[in-house]
Amino acid sequence: MIRVLVTGATGFIGLHCIKQLLERGYFVRGTIRSKIREPEVTQAIEKYNLDIKNLELVETDLLRDDGWLEAMQGCDYVLHVASPNYNPEKEDIVKIAVDGTKRVLWAASQSNVKKIVMTSSLAAVTGCSDSEKKFDETDWANINDKRIDQYTKSKIAAELTAWNFIDELSEKNRMNLSVIIPSAVSGPTLTDDIGTSNQFILKLINGTTKGIVNLNIGWTDVRDVARAHIEALEMDCMNGERVILCERTLWVKEIVDLLRKKGFQNLPRFSWPNFIIKFLLTNKGSFVDSRMVGKKRFISNTKAKNLFKWKQMNALDSINETAKQLKDRI
Repeated sequence: MIRVLVTGATGFIGLHCIKQLLERGYFVRGTIRSKIREPEVTQAIEKYNLDIKNLELVETDLLRDDGWLEAMQGCDYVLHVASPNYNPEKEDIVKIAVDGTKRVLWAASQSNVKKIVMTSSLAAVTGCSDSEKKFDETDWANINDKRIDQYTKSKIAAELTAWNFIDELSEKNRMNLSVIIPSAVSGPTLTDDIGTSNQFILKLINGTTKGIVNLNIGWTDVRDVARAHIEALEMDCMNGERVILCERTLWVKEIVDLLRKKGFQNLPRFSWPNFIIKFLLTNKGSFVDSRMVGKKRFISNTKAKNLFKWKQMNALDSINETAKQLKDRI
């Protein structure tokens, strides 16, 4: 039986990866920061009548060296999905992301792992660029751009670290790398971890968001993100490739209009003037979104369409399904 290590087993994307791997007949070893959270994963999987005898959970931490060699033992592939927790007032997220990536890749290189599939972010492609070009997998955000925030910088740095690590491996320790680059990720949650992008949807429907910001955002469904990770490890043509997942871009107003038609009542009812949002974002020292207010993003999904023989889920349907599930949290 083929063995796959999934880092970040309790995470929104990681748990979907585990579910689909088990459905496909893989043996899965998932990493968790604390054994206390083991029931959270196993109970979520058992709800889908999947046999957890093919699931093992081990305690590791991206911030520590110990445990990673043991976690890799006997594994053929690695899905590196985990992102480290951090306190922005006390810790350097860029250093954490880079060091965590190095730990995972080093342990894999010492353990006869054939391939790593890593989760990156569309932020590593577009950064804070306000270019009206169509972004694709050949694009990289400029890590030295002083306008980008630390989260974006951490995503760029972590992915660059991974590619450089692979390039510098000796022939003896050679392994392949593929990178999946999701846009904002919606879709059903399997546990209480709803994911960052779903937090955005929750705030729209629970009345927290008071006004509509004129932003254009790329979206993809979490089930497609998990599927892409798994097929990337199975497909030799994915070796050395990075692939963007973005079903479409949507204006925030389009999302609000959809949810209003579906019966949600606590949605924002007015749109913020562009100049006010730009001023507020600039005043806070964040240029990441201010330059994109009122501008459409153009994201290519041609490569994903050519590589994967399935159609990505409609982003509007995914967002609506997510909102229905999150309604219980209001």
